[in-house]
Amino acid sequence: MATLIPVIIALGSNSNAEKEIARAQISLKQLFRNRISFTRALWTDPIGFGGKKFLNVLALASTSLSIIELQTAMKDIERQCGRTPEGKKRYKIGMDIDILEYGGQKLHLSDWDRDYIKELMAELPSLTFK
Repeated sequence: MATLIPVIIALGSNSNAEKEIARAQISLKQLFRNRISFTRALWTDPIGFGGKKFLNVLALASTSLSIIELQTAMKDIERQCGRTPEGKKRYKIGMDIDILEYGGQKLHLSDWDRDYIKELMAELPSLTFK
């Protein structure tokens, strides 16, 4: 049996946000074979550019995928949820998915200092896979 690696993932959307977060959650549940749980959703102001507020969620999951395979899968889900280069230029992000931690290795280090990440991160210890 493959070794399962713990991962923490951040999801955010500011374009049809509720719909796209729900769509991404369904895709992630399939990808992780239901070995995933989500925090509550939290609205935040955009960071670093204009546009509408973002709806953000963190996920705790476990996977046998390599980091490269996981990153590729995240990009595919982003595209399925309406992320396009043209949309980004117009500050419309259908879906942004970042792997914050993979097997204990922290990624996207600047994100860890964001207030909403800290707030949602506090919910992770209480999550269980359903």
